[in-house]
Amino acid sequence: MFPDYFIAEWQGVTLTERASAQEHFIDLGRLLGEKTTTETDPSGSTAR
Repeated sequence: MFPDYFIAEWQGVTLTERASAQEHFIDLGRLLGEKTTTETDPSGSTAR
């Protein structure tokens, strides 16, 4: 994901922080080139 896309996607969001937090965090990780938790450990078997 590119910074301009991230900004454009989230600029008009009017959801509450609680309603959008998880998706925003996932998109932020994608912006930084990180895999999501589900992509890294789909079974949840890795202790963190």
